[in-house]
Amino acid sequence: MVSWNQTPRFKILTINLPFEFIDLIEQMKKANLVPSRSEYIRMAIWEKLSRDLEFMKVTLRADMKMPDVYESPTAFCIDGKVWQKQ
Repeated sequence: MVSWNQTPRFKILTINLPFEFIDLIEQMKKANLVPSRSEYIRMAIWEKLSRDLEFMKVTLRADMKMPDVYESPTAFCIDGKVWQKQ
């Protein structure tokens, strides 16, 4: 689970999800696996972005501008901004 130590700039994003997805996320929340639905969705997006960034680094031209993204078991860093994982 990610704990946002720095205050990142959040922007409200509205998405439409199937009821089944919301029910499953609620089950995760009730089992205390995540603190909130928003946090679950942020974690899922981060995992997808991490995979896509890694794919881009491997497959695209080296001269393309890529954000600096580093991840360790306890934190991750995007272009110099560090967030600690809980």
